[in-house]
Amino acid sequence: MEENNTKNEVNKPKIVPSYVKKNNVVDSRKDKKRFFKSRITKYIVIAIIILVLSGTLFFVYNIYLNNKYKDYTSYENNMNNYGFNLMYDSKTANTTDKVTKSEMVKVIVSSLLNVYDISDIWTLDNPEYENQVWVDYAEQNGLLSEGYVTRENQDKRATYMEVLSLLSKYKNVVLGKNLDMDSTPNYKDFNRYTNDEQIIIKDMVWNKILDNFDGKLNANRNIVKGELNQLVIRFVEKYNTVTLTEDDKLNINSEKLPYNYEDYTYTLANINKKIYEAKFDYVDVSKSILPMDMYVKYKEQLSDWIIMIDDYYNTILNIDYNNFDKESFLQNVNSFVINNYDLETIEKYQKYVIDNKIVIDGSVSVQMPIIYFDGENIRVRTKLQYNIINSDTKENLLFGDLNTVENVTYNENSNVVYIDVKLVSIDDDFTNVYLTNTHVNSLIVEDLQ
Repeated sequence: MEENNTKNEVNKPKIVPSYVKKNNVVDSRKDKKRFFKSRITKYIVIAIIILVLSGTLFFVYNIYLNNKYKDYTSYENNMNNYGFNLMYDSKTANTTDKVTKSEMVKVIVSSLLNVYDISDIWTLDNPEYENQVWVDYAEQNGLLSEGYVTRENQDKRATYMEVLSLLSKYKNVVLGKNLDMDSTPNYKDFNRYTNDEQIIIKDMVWNKILDNFDGKLNANRNIVKGELNQLVIRFVEKYNTVTLTEDDKLNINSEKLPYNYEDYTYTLANINKKIYEAKFDYVDVSKSILPMDMYVKYKEQLSDWIIMIDDYYNTILNIDYNNFDKESFLQNVNSFVINNYDLETIEKYQKYVIDNKIVIDGSVSVQMPIIYFDGENIRVRTKLQYNIINSDTKENLLFGDLNTVENVTYNENSNVVYIDVKLVSIDDDFTNVYLTNTHVNSLIVEDLQ
C-alpha cells in the first residue's frame, strides 16, 4: 500500500502556475511592464516616423518654393540694402513668405516715402490694428478706397493685382505722373481683366516694372514677398523715390559703377565713380560703419544732416568784405557747430576779410550716399566749389584758416575740393548731430586732390 501511494504521488501531475514556464519563474508584473513598454516603443517609433515624414515633406516643399521663386532672391537683398525689409511685420523680406493686406500697404507706402516712421507726417488716434495708420494715410491721400482694409480682413492675403493698383495710384496721385498706355502686353489672360486693370498693367509693362511674356499673368493670385520685393525695388529705382532730389538719378550703367559699389545702397549717375572709390578716412576701423549700413540705420536723418552741411558751408564759402555782418555770421555758424565760436573769433576774421578785400562765391554739394562712420565721427563726403572773386592775399581766405598753425595758401582762383565733413553726435542714436569745429583744409580727401 505504501509503495502504491508513493507511486501515485510520483505520477501525479504537477499544477504549474501561470508564471512558471519550462522551469523558469516569470513575474506576471514584469510581463505586463514588457507589454506596456512594447506599446510605448511602438508609439514612439510611429511618432518618429511621422516627424521624419513631416520634416522631409517640409524640406521638399521649401526646396520647391525656393526653386519656384529663385529669380526673386536678388530683390530680397535689395530690400535689405534699402532697409525696406524692416517694414514687413516680421522685419524680414524672405522671398517665399506670405503678405497680408495691411502689411502690403505699409511696405509700399513706407518704401516709396522712404521712411520707417510715418508719425512726422501722419497720425491716427486709437488705431484698431497694427498697421492702420499706414492704411489711413493711403485712404485719406487717395491711394486706397476707404474700407479696402479693415480690422476684419487686415490679415487676409494680398493679391498681385492689389499691389499693382496701389503702385499705380502712388505714381498718379503722389508723383503726379500720368499712366503710360502705349504698351501691348502679351499675357494670354490680359483680356480677362477690367478696363482699369488693363490700363494699370499696360503702364507697368511700358515702364518695365512688369516683365512682358507669353503666358498668363494670373494677377488675381495671392502674392509672396519675393514678388512684392521685385515690384517695390523696380518702382523706387524707376522713379527715384529713394534719392533726395528729383535731379539725382540712380546709376544703372555697369560701366559707371565703382569697384566698391557693394559698400553703397545705391550710386548716382551724376557723380563720378572715383568719388565713391576714394578711401575713407578711418580713425578706428574696428568701430567703423560702411555707407550702406549708415543709410539703413539713419536714412530718416540724412536730409537733416545734409541741410546742416549745406547751410554751414554756404555761409563760409560766400564772403564779401563790403557787407560782412559779424552778428549774422556768428549766429549762422554757431547754429551748426558743436562748440560755439566767440565774437572775438568772428571779429578777427571780419577784420581780415575787410583788410584784404576778400570776396568769395561758392556752392556745396553732398555726394550721396557717401556717409560713413570713421570710428569716432560721422563723415559726409561733400563737394565744395568756390571762386575767389577778389583778394589782396592768397593766404587764409576761408573761415577757420586763421586758427591753424600754418598758413593755408590758395594759388588758384577757381577751386573744387572734396572733403569728408565731420559730424559729431551727442547721443548714441545720432538724433542730435553737429559739425565739428574743423577747418576745410584738414578735411580734404587726399585721393581726390
